[in-house]
Amino acid sequence: MLGGDLIDLRFGGWAQALHSIGQTGYDDAQEPPRVQDTQLFRNEYDRQRVLDKQKKLEKKALSRERTKAGQGRAQSEKIARSDRQIEK
Repeated sequence: MLGGDLIDLRFGGWAQALHSIGQTGYDDAQEPPRVQDTQLFRNEYDRQRVLDKQKKLEKKALSRERTKAGQGRAQSEKIARSDRQIEK
């Protein structure tokens, strides 16, 4: 949970923090939910996953463009070499 370290430092643990606000019957105070199981985490994970996919697609497209440009350049250089050999 976000701020868990601060709560632990300030109150000495979840049970004491909850007890200080009047929550005395909370049994799961020592076992807060895993971060991966929180909605905040899922929302951020999903947001970053979409961004990551977009960046990968952009990188792949750029790579394809460079490959095509490199092939075109290689073809041009090959033609230029053959023209030079013909001139000799």
